[in-house]
Amino acid sequence: MLGSFVTVTTCTRCGGSGRVIEKPCKECAGRGNVSRTRTVTVKVPPGADSGLRLRLQGQGNAGLRGGPQGDLYVVVFVRQHERFQRQGDDLILDQVVSFPLAAIGGTVVVKGIDGELEMDVPAGTQPGAVLRLRGKGMPRLRSKGRGDMLVRISVRVPTKLTSREKEVLRELGKFDGEPFADTRSFFDRLRGVDGGSK
Repeated sequence: MLGSFVTVTTCTRCGGSGRVIEKPCKECAGRGNVSRTRTVTVKVPPGADSGLRLRLQGQGNAGLRGGPQGDLYVVVFVRQHERFQRQGDDLILDQVVSFPLAAIGGTVVVKGIDGELEMDVPAGTQPGAVLRLRGKGMPRLRSKGRGDMLVRISVRVPTKLTSREKEVLRELGKFDGEPFADTRSFFDRLRGVDGGSK
């Protein structure tokens, strides 16, 4: 049994809008919009991290058939800092201190993101120890307060010692029962000369 079939398709001239532009301009070819590149200013909130999406309302593409403009979404990428490593809202900083300071304790000046800070180094601080400066890290995103700054300690060991410095360190090592190698040459040992510089 054969019947009638009705086929509905979109008009190829008006694109389904119901209107035909008789004299389309050369720039848009009758589409009603053209592509343009422009620069917009984006306000990045304190504490922003990579992957954060910022919405700029009405800054996107033109709407269909004269409708409102869409939105522009900006994805934030934070470049790695030369001194700080970021861990959430906390900042990690490597700080080198002298052997005497690590042994007997003292105060050092470290560079934070807002300027110089004084930090107390406890006596007996070991290499690799992490000291915490509370509230000196990154601002918390859309919240009050800040993260912490974590200072990772490295101990600087001197490579050139005077005779007096070697003598003091040997005396110190005796308390721990540390055996020391005799670094003097054969002739120096015969003459009883210390191998350190004067």
